[in-house]
Amino acid sequence: MSSIKNNVMYFLTLLSMGLVMTISVPSSAEDMSFAEAINKAGRQRMLTQRITKNYCQIGLNVVPDKSRHELEKAINLFSSQLLELERFSPDTEVDMVLDNVKPHWNSFKDLALSVPSQENAKRLTEMDEELLHASEHLVQMLENLSGVSTSRLVNIAGRQMMLSQRLTKFYMLRLWNQGSPAMNSEIERATNEFKGALDTLVQAPENTITIKEKLEAAKLQWAWFSSSLNFSQDEHFPLITLDASEKMLQIMERVTELYQNVSKNN
Repeated sequence: MSSIKNNVMYFLTLLSMGLVMTISVPSSAEDMSFAEAINKAGRQRMLTQRITKNYCQIGLNVVPDKSRHELEKAINLFSSQLLELERFSPDTEVDMVLDNVKPHWNSFKDLALSVPSQENAKRLTEMDEELLHASEHLVQMLENLSGVSTSRLVNIAGRQMMLSQRLTKFYMLRLWNQGSPAMNSEIERATNEFKGALDTLVQAPENTITIKEKLEAAKLQWAWFSSSLNFSQDEHFPLITLDASEKMLQIMERVTELYQNVSKNN
């Protein structure tokens, strides 16, 4: 009876956060596989970049209503997944990493919900790097603890989701006069990493027919997305880049889910 009550309270918490029908919530921490936990932790990486990206879009007046909705949705998703990962945590070392995330997350979330300004965008960018690093550490720990070789593919594919948002974030920051030589180096690093990781995934022997088809779509979308990042900063072009970014994200999210299923069945 106590377990049922706890699960009901947990679900009601998610309802209050506006997450109904948008998140697959396990009935208990024991039901979550390592593959699913790696996927969720990997999605946390992506959300750190997506939140800053949407914050900049609001400040730039790029589809502001949609950007505000996506910002709030991303914040709710990060919070709910953090709770799920805490419930899943398999050992004390993972507990410590999650405990380290929480104070960074609370400060980051408060700033992300503030009225957009160039000064705050700069601070938010610095803070999302800290969260990204902590989230990356968590993913690596879970991959190592899983003991399944295909967990690496879940990790790599999930990181591609993050890179798609990271590159778009940098595009928006440059559009908002926040560019710098250091940022240019990060853009080059993220671009090279995305290309290299995509090649790694394409060559993975574990690929099913469906995964191969999705990766072919990813290659085509990457060609368009990477080209759009280099367009002139005309006021109409951010919408093209944003659309290409969202399609890239959707493809890689599906690929990650497919690798998650492969890993669970190993």
